[in-house]
Order: sequence, then structure tokens, then C-alpha cells
Amino acid sequence: MKCQNCSHINFGNATFCSKCGAPLSQGNTPVYDYRTPQYTVAKKSSLGTISLIFGIISVIPCCLFYHYIPALVAVITGFIELKKIKRGEAPVRNRSLAMTGLILGIIALIISLVIFLFSFFSKGGYKYPTYDV
Repeated sequence: MKCQNCSHINFGNATFCSKCGAPLSQGNTPVYDYRTPQYTVAKKSSLGTISLIFGIISVIPCCLFYHYIPALVAVITGFIELKKIKRGEAPVRNRSLAMTGLILGIIALIISLVIFLFSFFSKGGYKYPTYDV
């Protein structure tokens, strides 16, 4: 489907332009919300926000053992959101949230791998961290 705003060619089922974020028309009729005289707002996709939150959660406690789980959530949700934006199913403004969460998740996974490798190849083999209170 061709965007009327920027002339970018989008996927056939896209509701928003993947380049400029403008709503795409379905057939010859523009996408209107008949309850208000304005165009419909993009369907809100919270995957970018979820990716960012879990990316921050996974990077802050880098010394904890199980911080790779939120990092995996951040990477997966960020990747899904970027694919949705590319297909035009999510608004373009979520791209920065998804990219930030994806990058933070990847950083946390790399830190987790480095910590695991250092602890595994140190003398005495790998030992689970203990937290004495």
C-alpha cells in the first residue's frame, strides 16, 4: 500500500506508514475514527516500553546471577517491536524505545556471559553466588 504522505510502499496489511508513521487508507477511504473528526491514533504497542524497562532492569544489577532473564525479555520484545514497526503494525515513534531496550538487553547478556566465563574458568570451577545476610 502506498503512503499518501511520503509515497513509501508499505506491506498490504499495514495501517500506518513504516517510514513516516502516517495512517494509511484502506482502499479508497481514509482511516477515520467516526467518534471524533480526527484520524485514528496508532494502535498503541507497549512492546517497545516493555523492552526498555526490562533492558534497564537487566543492566542495573549486573552482578546478580539471574539478570539474564530480563535481558532475554528485553531482546525478544525489542526485536518483535522492530519487526512490527517495519511491517507498519506499530507506530514509528516506538522505534527508539525498542532499540534502546534491545541494546541494553544485549549488553546485559554480554556481561552475563563474561561473568559466567570468568567464574567458570577461575580456580575451583563455577560456584553459584551466595548472599550472606
